[in-house]
Amino acid sequence: MVFPITISVICYEVGTYRSYIGLMDVQSVSGNMQYSFGAINMQGGLIANRYHFYRGIISQYGISGQIVYSFNPNLSATIFGTYYNTNPFISMAAFPFVPTTSYGGYMTVGNNSFYMNLGVERRYNTFEHKMETVPIISPAFKISNKVIIELPLGDLMKHIVEDVVMKNR
Repeated sequence: MVFPITISVICYEVGTYRSYIGLMDVQSVSGNMQYSFGAINMQGGLIANRYHFYRGIISQYGISGQIVYSFNPNLSATIFGTYYNTNPFISMAAFPFVPTTSYGGYMTVGNNSFYMNLGVERRYNTFEHKMETVPIISPAFKISNKVIIELPLGDLMKHIVEDVVMKNR
């Protein structure tokens, strides 16, 4: 079977400003480039974030990348990573809003209306000052061309397994 080879390059940049009232303001800018060659899709980007909070200002700079290989329309593999020069801990309330260094990979299995991502991610936990491993388990349902519902269950599964293991000790 011969696959037609399509080559495309897409570049884009995004700037955002988010205000979490009483917590912090976040200014972000990123530039990304996407390159597709047949069954391979590669993405790379540069990221700059600035956090304004009660103790001052923190700037964070990063680089990210992703490679996707499509074996067929129902199966693909993805590896990804993001590196930041600093992984600041501002407060527990700000914890979910400050991205950190991470890398991992997953397989996508399914069709256009339902698919599932299964894999593993390593990410830096700024509260504990160490890398942690989290499973990637994300079923997704495509409702229409513009609406996809994806349920990231990896963190939940990790906590359930940890609770079961700790209760057995």
